[in-house]
Amino acid sequence: YHVVAPQNAVLPTPDSTLINGKGRFAGGATSALAVINVESNKRYRFRLISMSCDPNFTFSIDGHSLQV
Repeated sequence: YHVVAPQNAVLPTPDSTLINGKGRFAGGATSALAVINVESNKRYRFRLISMSCDPNFTFSIDGHSLQV
């Protein structure tokens, strides 16, 4: 089908994730992170965006159950 492109010996690290439009990446500027103050028995929407080709990650909030 096609010729496989040459690769470097080191695979890139997927280390850039945005939470509600805010995030940081290795070697980038120290920018503000998303801080969400929550109240009991209310619903909240968190927008998670992985800026990588390997978008699988685990997201949790200590002491809370999440429903997707």
